[in-house]
Amino acid sequence: MTSLLQVLLGLVWRVWTRFPARFRRRVYLFVARRWGTRTGSGVSSVRRLPFNLALKSTFDRPSEIETKNMQFIRKKTSVPVPRVFDHISPGKEGGGLILMSWVDGENLLAWLNRHISWPPEMQPNLDILLNSTSREETALAVAHLDPIYPTLEVADNHPLLTDLRTVLTQIRAMPPPETGAICGVDGGPLIWAHCCDRTILPPVESIASFHDLLLQKVHWKSRLDRIRLIALPVHSKKHRICFTHSDLNPSNIVVKDDRLAALIDWEFSGWYPEYWEYTQLEMQNLHIKKLNVFWERVGFFTGQYEGELRLERALWHSTGDMSVAPGVIPGDPLDQPVDA
Repeated sequence: MTSLLQVLLGLVWRVWTRFPARFRRRVYLFVARRWGTRTGSGVSSVRRLPFNLALKSTFDRPSEIETKNMQFIRKKTSVPVPRVFDHISPGKEGGGLILMSWVDGENLLAWLNRHISWPPEMQPNLDILLNSTSREETALAVAHLDPIYPTLEVADNHPLLTDLRTVLTQIRAMPPPETGAICGVDGGPLIWAHCCDRTILPPVESIASFHDLLLQKVHWKSRLDRIRLIALPVHSKKHRICFTHSDLNPSNIVVKDDRLAALIDWEFSGWYPEYWEYTQLEMQNLHIKKLNVFWERVGFFTGQYEGELRLERALWHSTGDMSVAPGVIPGDPLDQPVDA
């Protein structure tokens, strides 16, 4: 009976998805407004719907890109990802939508807050930092806090750490396109997020061309010679192309019962140089000590791509709206002449 019901529901759903997109959009948005609940804080692109469904808005970005990414991962790996039931491309009627399954659990940061401990000297210095009006006391507290790191109170073989190592291995083991292009899952465009810039990036024919593109986007051209020196040993290496999530921030890692329940938000995923997952992860976790400690314990990328990370930091420092203009930081190494 259960199998028959599933077949009938599948037939009904296939008929439903043949209805015009504008009509389906209106129904989904009505249900979201009437019975949906926002997830996360602030402006969230995802609403939880009845029947364990979720509706994500992709705004003006093509919904089919993230849809294809999730379907590809579900088909090719055992990585837990939401199941996509429908998607609607952005158009005159509104932004893109993805209807998918809801995954119960908590994000990585919430889980992590229960599994770390801080040294006892942390709290007194933190109290000074929050309450003192003395510049000298505040500066001293900052100096004392800087070398203090938390301890992750789980074993190296903890199920969550093991799960993350397993899924990263699976994702990166898939054979890339024979073209050698940096591209979307099907060889098409991808949604590229880098240095606070989001754009639809057409396929880039090779890793070398991708490296050229990164240098072309440097805003502060006076630093290009210095950045090229940093890039030289990185660009001289032979890198594989790997499928990459590209956005492993803690809100996209769902944990339940100490296991990985899902990796979500595959919007920026695609085929990238093998180091891209690590460098984007490190830049997102910059100065967040508990996440630094966590990923060091996962240990998947440890020691592999330090030159690539140094280059990525230089690119972020010099590219996009969050870059730092020359002269702002006294003695900035990137502002020094190459022959100095």
